[in-house]
This record gives sequence, structure tokens and C-alpha cells, in this order.
Amino acid sequence: MCRRLKNKHNNKLMTSMKFVDPASDITFHKDDVSNSKTARVFNEFSDLEIGDKITNNDLQKIFKCGPQGGMRKSNITNTLVLVTDQTRSAKDNPYVDKWIDNIFHYTGMGLKGNQSVSFMQNKTLSNLDETNTKAFLFEKKSKNCYTFLGQVKLHDNYYFEQQSDSEGHIRVVVKFPLEIIE
Repeated sequence: MCRRLKNKHNNKLMTSMKFVDPASDITFHKDDVSNSKTARVFNEFSDLEIGDKITNNDLQKIFKCGPQGGMRKSNITNTLVLVTDQTRSAKDNPYVDKWIDNIFHYTGMGLKGNQSVSFMQNKTLSNLDETNTKAFLFEKKSKNCYTFLGQVKLHDNYYFEQQSDSEGHIRVVVKFPLEIIE
């Protein structure tokens, strides 16, 4: 069952984030930098543990990201939230994500036509190391319930394969081999 995530220590909604000002190396609490443009480097995201189930609302509050989509970038926390949606049938879901030998092969962004690695969050995901962006993987198995699978990094270079798009046409998609960071 999916429930609102509570902090294990004070029973409040988990939104305790810290930010580091890269110019001064000074650490700030998130409430101190809500409007600061200089403190955008994400230091720690919360007390999430692998297997925790949270709502979409909690996901947005924790990562300061948008409410929808499989790739949700937050410039405030310098994070990329990745969601693999298992609630739709294969016919209704043009994204074929899969595990192969403990590596998660995540399909890039774009519902119709050929995908490009330089398109929006595909570019973000392909450049995690260069931009110091942290990526976090969630699995959606039921409505409004997201299971935390862990922080991820690129295991290898992205590659391309053919899949059907949202209109049933064959197209080229970008695949990202992701590894859970232990």
C-alpha cells in the first residue's frame, strides 16, 4: 500500500534537504535558499530508502520536480527523477524498460517519432557526470504509488533500438543502461 512518506525521526513529511553554495562551500538548509539562485547544488535528498513507497505529491515535494512524466528534472535540487510506469498495458505504453543482469535499460523521452539523445531530459540523463546531476529511479505499479528503486548512474553508453511509438509506428529510441548506486 502506498502512503505518505513520514520522516523516521520526527514524523513530519520528509523534505529535509541541504544545499551547498559552490562558490563558498557553505551548506544551507532548503528553507534558507528557497529563492537563492546560487545554491543549486544538491547535497542530500532525504531519508528515502530502497523499497519506500511514496505518493506523487511526496515525490514532487522531496525533489522539487514536476507532477508528471517519466523524466522529471529539477533545477532547484539538480536532480532527475526517472519513473518507469508499469500501470499501463504494453499496447498503451510506448516505453519498454527492462532489467538485464542487474542493469536497468530505461527508454528515453519522446512518445512519437524517432528519439534524440540531445532532446530535453535525454540530454540531461546522458550528461549526468558532466552536470553533476543526481538521478533517482522509481517504479509505478499502481495509481499514485511510486516505489523507490535507488539512486542510479549510467552503467555504460546509451544505445539505440527500435520500438513502437504511441501511434504504433516503428521508431528509434534511446536506451540508457542504468546501475543502482549501492
